[in-house]
Amino acid sequence: MLSHNEIGKGKAQEEKEKEQEEEKEEQKEDDEEMRKGKGRQVRDLNKQRKGAKEEVEWEKERQEEHGGTGAVARLLLLTWRSSGVSLVVMGFVTHRAILLA
Repeated sequence: MLSHNEIGKGKAQEEKEKEQEEEKEEQKEDDEEMRKGKGRQVRDLNKQRKGAKEEVEWEKERQEEHGGTGAVARLLLLTWRSSGVSLVVMGFVTHRAILLA
């Protein structure tokens, strides 16, 4: 039979325990990798891969929201070409173009 404390545990407590279990499992995997001689390098690579995937997903979302990566460049280039000015777009930093005349 469950005690009042066990029954009264909130969702936050359960999530916290779940996260702790996941961390323990990750630590066990890391320890196994250390024994095999891989260790920190593998763990760092996995973190980099995870971060890169998140960054790619964020960039895709941003592109969908703002109409793609080159939409602004194409619009500006078309505007400048129609006015007779020849400019070359070299690159972007966020939404600002680096231009050479």
